[in-house]
Amino acid sequence: GDILVSRGGAPTSALIARGNDYPGNFSHIALVHIDKGTQVISLIESHIERGVTVSSLEEYLDDRKLRIMVLRLRADLISENPMVSQQAAEYALGEAKGKHTPYDFEMDINESERQFCSEVASSAYKKYGITLWKGLSTISSAGVRNWLAAFGVRYFVTQEPSDLEYDLQLSVVAEWIDPATLFEDHLDNAVTDV
Repeated sequence: GDILVSRGGAPTSALIARGNDYPGNFSHIALVHIDKGTQVISLIESHIERGVTVSSLEEYLDDRKLRIMVLRLRADLISENPMVSQQAAEYALGEAKGKHTPYDFEMDINESERQFCSEVASSAYKKYGITLWKGLSTISSAGVRNWLAAFGVRYFVTQEPSDLEYDLQLSVVAEWIDPATLFEDHLDNAVTDV
């Protein structure tokens, strides 16, 4: 049930992280599932190329990342049901394995038949009464909106991965940064911001 927010190595990741009205540092979300019996780690995520998938930890890390932050629901928020994070992860895993969910290019958070990466985590937790993304991002820059619309985006008030960096319901458990590629992250941010 932990949530991994990451920054991909592609320049388009900078657009996802920085293209909204409150630029952030992250461009992707994955939900962690750990099998109770085998301790095998699976990551449920949505990719443009495949839709919702289940990845091994190795597959997740093979997809180039510049930064990864591990977020967890605060313990005081789940005291009545301490297993809610595991339940959300079990639900997401079952959904991902049970059917193909295509990628949501429109970024429509009001339906879940198609999902972009943020929706994987939000819909799993929503099933158990937890609303992540208390505040939504707005993408109001005409240039960014036009560029994203060319990819099929139709909803410009939505759940951006960087929003979770500031969600008070979550605590940072760990963060990994690759110092060798951090300059590339800063360069992509600067180009996107300009």
